[in-house]
Amino acid sequence: MKLMCAMAAAFAGMHLAAARPVPAIELSLAGEWKLEQADDKSVTCPIKVPGGVHSALFAAKKMVNPYWGRNELETQWVGRKDWIVSRTFNVDAKFLAAKSVILRLEDVDLFCTVKVNGVEVGKTDNRFRRWDFDVKKLLKAGENTIEGYFESS
Repeated sequence: MKLMCAMAAAFAGMHLAAARPVPAIELSLAGEWKLEQADDKSVTCPIKVPGGVHSALFAAKKMVNPYWGRNELETQWVGRKDWIVSRTFNVDAKFLAAKSVILRLEDVDLFCTVKVNGVEVGKTDNRFRRWDFDVKKLLKAGENTIEGYFESS
């Protein structure tokens, strides 16, 4: 699976691949996700992946344009908050028949706890490295969930 999301606190690249003797199978998770402020669930909106928190909040009319005039001062609260991005995705039995299923994260900005189906699979603390997590045991045929909890830095 491939997940991409670049945010103020963000995923920029995530790949989940089923390892096989032949080329790996990938499932893209790019598209619409849910963005939610961790301490105020009323601040929520769709976020495009790849995409960013500021762009998503601006598109949803949850904040002013940060690139206009002195608006940057009014939008600094975004970087002081923790954010959650989440979505569901489907996996078929053929995908799960693979020897392993690796969740690969790239360009994750910055401190992020990743969960699959409610179970923590790992934490990141460096945007400039790749993170691999074996998630095969956590996946099930049908609908699954993935979540990234981004701490403000």
